[in-house]
Amino acid sequence: MPTSEQIQANCLTPTELADMPDDTLISLRSVLPMIQVSRTTLWRMINSGKFPQPIRIATRLNRWHLGTVREVVRKAA
Repeated sequence: MPTSEQIQANCLTPTELADMPDDTLISLRSVLPMIQVSRTTLWRMINSGKFPQPIRIATRLNRWHLGTVREVVRKAA
């Protein structure tokens, strides 16, 4: 189970996310290891429609539903 420090730092690994529900909101730092691309490549994928748009929580705060990211990874495999 992730520690409160990891959750606050938004640095959960795919292994730590395995037991979390699909409606969990995850940060860019947690998405990148799951899809194994760079930050720039991820934003290119989002802009081209190959990856879902993030949920904008604040001006510079974006999150994705864990279930959505899992689905994209599953389809790519």
